[in-house]
Amino acid sequence: MLLPAVYVQGCFFESSQTERKTASFWLIGVVAVALNLGVLAQLRVVTKRAELSSQLCSVPLGKWLKSVFPQGTVMAVSDVGAIPYYSDFEAIDFHPESLTDIHIAKNGFSIDYIRERDPDIFIFPSRSIYVAKFYPEHFEMALDRRFDDYRLIGVSRYDWYDDRCYWVYIRSSFPRLTDEQFENFPHGLGSVMRKYR
Repeated sequence: MLLPAVYVQGCFFESSQTERKTASFWLIGVVAVALNLGVLAQLRVVTKRAELSSQLCSVPLGKWLKSVFPQGTVMAVSDVGAIPYYSDFEAIDFHPESLTDIHIAKNGFSIDYIRERDPDIFIFPSRSIYVAKFYPEHFEMALDRRFDDYRLIGVSRYDWYDDRCYWVYIRSSFPRLTDEQFENFPHGLGSVMRKYR
């Protein structure tokens, strides 16, 4: 990259009008290649982070849910994908701007609608492993008295760089976790573990 850049610079400042046009063409080419390489490098990093997140958090969390809770369990999850797929549970996409849930897509987010669906499990995305930094709509819903019958069982980090996590709540009427189930709760990326019986 450096040699073509030096050549272009020399041609641009020390040559005739025709050679300057050729040098400009090469300069644009060098800049375009450099920008493309930068974008590709950035996409590679983002892709690796997403792959690692799925391998160490979403897939294990989905499999763990399937191993612990009975078939027919309904869960509300904001990030549809690996978790519902590997749990094999019916999933309600309760992202505030959901496109996969027709009711939310057409009418907007509604606490009443989510409550009517009566999910057994809630998986909230949070921007912190220690403090509930949910979407404002999710935070309002979590504070609603109609959701007092859910308890937090654990937090699984899916992105260490931005400290993004899944906070997993289950219906209080579900039995307490056994020691083995409790130990196998996937904490995701990093060494910090937050689990609650």
